[in-house]
Amino acid sequence: MPGVISRKTRTPRGKLASTNPPASNVSNFSSKVSKVQSVGKESAGKPTGRTSSIEIILTSRKRRVEDDGPSTPKKLRREPQQPQRTELVTPVSRKKKTVTFAEPENVPPTLSCAAPASSSSRKRQFQSDETIQAEVLLERLNLQSPVRNKRAKTTVDRRSPQNDFDLPQDLLDLLDLHVAFLKTLTMQYAHNGTNSPIDLRTLYPSVTRAWGKRQVTLDDIQRMVGVLSWMPVKNSDTTSQLSSPFFLSDYGRNKICVELHSNAEPGPLREHKLNMDFESNLRTLWLSRREPTNTTLFIATLPKAAIKPCPSLAKSNPLQKHQRTFDELKSSIALKKQEKESAKAAALNPDGSSSSSPLAKLSLVERIRLKEQAQANQQGPDAAELQRRAALQRAEDVAAMIGMLCKASGQAPARMSFTMTALMVRLKDSSRTPISGEDGAACVRLLAAEVAPQWLRIVKLGERENVVVQPALQPSKGVVQERVKALLG
Repeated sequence: MPGVISRKTRTPRGKLASTNPPASNVSNFSSKVSKVQSVGKESAGKPTGRTSSIEIILTSRKRRVEDDGPSTPKKLRREPQQPQRTELVTPVSRKKKTVTFAEPENVPPTLSCAAPASSSSRKRQFQSDETIQAEVLLERLNLQSPVRNKRAKTTVDRRSPQNDFDLPQDLLDLLDLHVAFLKTLTMQYAHNGTNSPIDLRTLYPSVTRAWGKRQVTLDDIQRMVGVLSWMPVKNSDTTSQLSSPFFLSDYGRNKICVELHSNAEPGPLREHKLNMDFESNLRTLWLSRREPTNTTLFIATLPKAAIKPCPSLAKSNPLQKHQRTFDELKSSIALKKQEKESAKAAALNPDGSSSSSPLAKLSLVERIRLKEQAQANQQGPDAAELQRRAALQRAEDVAAMIGMLCKASGQAPARMSFTMTALMVRLKDSSRTPISGEDGAACVRLLAAEVAPQWLRIVKLGERENVVVQPALQPSKGVVQERVKALLG
C-alpha cells in the first residue's frame, strides 16, 4: 500500500537474518516465566523470619463496630493452618489479648550472650508461696516457744550411760514426775490453803496429765516423798523432818492425804529448792550403788515414805473399839483370878509361913470356918461409913436448897428455924434426884456437925428436932466443895 513505511529489523553483526516467522517472542516469554518460577522456588527454600499475629478481643460495647466491618467466611475460618505456638498473657484490664507466635522448625535457637547467671535470689522466686509462708510461721513459733530444759533434749541410753554421773532415762522421768507433783501441789495449796490435807485421789489425774508418761499410783507418791526426805546421815529426827515438808497420813476408807509438817516454812512452796534436793538425793543414791544394776530394780529399792494413821482414825474405828473392850475384859478376868488365888493362899497360911509339904484335904466344916475367918480379916467399910459417905456426896445440893428456902420468905431475919419433918418435905420436892427422909436427915445432921456448924444447928425440944439457920453465915458453894473433899479424903 502506498504510504506505508516498513522497518526492517537490524541483524547483528556476523549473523544473517533468519527467514523464519517471528516465534521468538513466545519462546522468550516462556523462558522468562521459567526464570520467575525458579526465583520463587529459591525464595521459598530460604528460611523466613519470625512472624507473630495479635488478636484483640473487645468487650460488648464494641460489638457494633466489629459487626460493621467485613466478616470472613466460615470456610476460611475452618481451613487448617500451620501449627503455631501460642502464648497466653494474663490480662491486666477487661480486654483479653491473645498473642500467637509462629516459628519455623528449621531455625536454630539463638543464645543471647548477655543473659545473666542464675543466683539465689532468682531461685527463691520460683518457690511456691505456701513454702514461704510455712517457713515464716515456723520461724515465729520458734521465737515464741518457751525455753526448755537442756536435760530433756539430751537423750541418754537407758542401759549404758556415758559416765557414772549421767542418769538413765528412767531416773530422768522420775525427776520430771517430781516436778509435775510439786506443780500440782502448788495449785492445790493456792486454792485450798496449806493447812488443809489434800486427798491423793484428787492428785492422781492432774499429776498424770502434767507428767504425760503413765498413770501415777500410790507407790510413785511414796517414792518421791521418801527420796526427798532421805538423808545420808541422820543425826536427829528433826533433820529428817526438815528435809521434806510433806508426810502421808491415813484417814481410813482408802483416803490417804498429803500434809505439811507443823515446822515447815510458811508461804508458797519453794519448788526450785525442793527439785534440787530431790535430784541431789537421787544422784547420791544412784552413785552409791554397789554394782551396776538395772534401773527398774534400782527404782524398786528406793526409800518410800511411811503412811501414818490419823489420830482421829483410832477413835472412830469401831474395830479398834471392840478390840480395846476385849482386852480390858481379859485383863479384868486375869486380875480376878489372881485375887482369888491370893485369898486362898492367905486363908491356908494366916501367919504367912509356907510349907513345902502338900496340905491334906479339908472337910466341909473346916472350909466354912476358914472362909468366915478370911472375911473377918478383910478390912472394909461398914454400913455407917457407907451412909456417911453418901450423905457427904449430897451435902452440896442440900446446902444450896436450904439457902434458897431462906431467901424465898422475902425477909432477911438473923435466924430462921424449920422443923425436920417440914424441911424433909421441902427437900423431896426440890431435889433433882429422889432422896429418902433418913438420907436427908443424915445429910442435914452432917452439915450441922462437920461441914458448916456456924451456919446450921439442930435443936431438940422433946422428941421434935428443929433446924436453926443463920443466913448471914451461909458458906459459898466452893467452900462447901472443899470441905466435903477433905472429909472424903
